[in-house]
Amino acid sequence: YDKYPNGDIWYKAKYGNYTGYLTYDYVRFDYHAYSQAKNGIATGKVNMRTGIFTSTSVIKQIPKGAEVKIYGYYKMNGADWYKVSYDGDTGYATSLYIEQNNDKTTLTYSQQVYGNTTARVNLRTGSSTNDNIILTVPEGAEVLLYGYDKYPNGDIWYKAKYGNYTGYLTYDYVRFDYNAYSQAKNGIATGNVNMRTGIFTSTSVIRQIPKGAEVKIYGYYKMNGADWYKVSYDGDTGYATSLYIKQEEAKTVVTYSQQVYGNTTDRVNLRKSAGTDKDIILTIPDGAEVLLYGYEKLSNGDIWYKAKYGSYMGYMSAAYVHFDYNAYSKVRSGYTSAKVNMRTGIFTSTSVIKQIPKGAKVNIYGYYKMNGADWYKISYGGKTGYATSLYVKQ
Repeated sequence: YDKYPNGDIWYKAKYGNYTGYLTYDYVRFDYHAYSQAKNGIATGKVNMRTGIFTSTSVIKQIPKGAEVKIYGYYKMNGADWYKVSYDGDTGYATSLYIEQNNDKTTLTYSQQVYGNTTARVNLRTGSSTNDNIILTVPEGAEVLLYGYDKYPNGDIWYKAKYGNYTGYLTYDYVRFDYNAYSQAKNGIATGNVNMRTGIFTSTSVIRQIPKGAEVKIYGYYKMNGADWYKVSYDGDTGYATSLYIKQEEAKTVVTYSQQVYGNTTDRVNLRKSAGTDKDIILTIPDGAEVLLYGYEKLSNGDIWYKAKYGSYMGYMSAAYVHFDYNAYSKVRSGYTSAKVNMRTGIFTSTSVIKQIPKGAKVNIYGYYKMNGADWYKISYGGKTGYATSLYVKQ
């Protein structure tokens, strides 16, 4: 515009194909008032002015990061001008440095989450396409997610880290890093834990899994901290944090064909299941006789007997149990009533040394007391091992 000493203002204007001058008195700007004030934030230092042009007087400077109220805007061919209030003053500021937050919901994850990009995607300084691009993240890249901004229109932007750069990625090009097991694994709840519809605590609860409950685990989402398992329990399937779900160790389970008597070599805890972290039923005294039904061998080599003491059934460490072996004062003679395997140990799960034919003569050195047929320690044909008393007779 041209402004004269007498105060007259004439706009240089274009209408259709014609360009000329219009008096200020008959022109108004296209102002749009919001039905209710919106929240905004200063993305940089910006002047609040008495009017909508930089030629107007400055009321005050709004610092970067300050929150403002926005009441409406003047439509421009480029950046609009907002009517704003800040710290008790009302004026106008360019939209170049004022961003509406659109009443977004911001969620910060309690732990960081790993995801992967499904295509090339821009990492931006803020959670909108209007924000500057920091760099373009390649397809298939692993990114660390700290949370997200969700807008009323449904748009979601993850706060993410790629390499040394932190910014925002649109939800549309990020998937979570899920690892499915080739077959379901067994797990146990170490505390009461919620089964949820998704992998965050912001998702809905399907049900609570009680402490001690056994679950099936189908895979996990990799997190920077406790992972999230996909689990099933009592007919429902959902997700639960690994903070309260523990995978059972790979183990070998052997059930004896007959129960075996053993004796404790020290005070030992009888537990509800195999492992030192399992609940204690009671403490068995040193030298007590226990009835053994089999054992579980864990991946770390630990062996736990399934045992009965009195009327209590549970698991006890093999480190504190020895079998009740009775050695004869002198070697006894015996014979086989049928073909029988001589083994390296007293169970059918042990290796076969050789087969002894029916009617063969053997030497018997002692026996292991069983709840049923005992096992003899014998020698035959230059070999020494063990055979069941079902087929060895004195």
